[in-house]
Amino acid sequence: MFMDPNYHREENHGGDTRAQQCQALQADEMAETEIIHRAQRQDAAAFEWLYKLYSRRVYALSLRMLGNTSEAEDLTQEAFLQLFRKIHTFRGESAFSTWLYRMAINLVLMRLRRKAPSQVPLEGSTELTGANGHSFKEIGRADLSLNGSIDRVCLERAPRAQEAACVVAR
Repeated sequence: MFMDPNYHREENHGGDTRAQQCQALQADEMAETEIIHRAQRQDAAAFEWLYKLYSRRVYALSLRMLGNTSEAEDLTQEAFLQLFRKIHTFRGESAFSTWLYRMAINLVLMRLRRKAPSQVPLEGSTELTGANGHSFKEIGRADLSLNGSIDRVCLERAPRAQEAACVVAR
């Protein structure tokens, strides 16, 4: 039985007994289990159902961890591509949602590790080179390319009456 994840039964929940609610929950779980088995057999409709059911939650998880909407969208897509490739490894020992969220978390953590700022050693080298090939100046040495820049900023911002004071302070 294929169920639309957006389908909601029109029931009177106020009159339902606890047993009826448990039966409905078990039917939904059985339907999800069947969908997972179909997805493991490469059924495109089952993958679509899983995507519709879980994509918003995976996106929200990625967004909370990254704080960037475009990266969260990329990682959501990457999580479902990985799901497509690895769903056959799902053994059912945990809830499917737990397994999928853990896969998404691992993708986010790998992205954050790759994005970590490079660390520059402070000791042992006087001339360091960055990733773009430009060299860093020796720490503590005066940067002669900045000479006069403060004076120019002062003169550009100062009214004419204060211009003389800037020149004198030089």
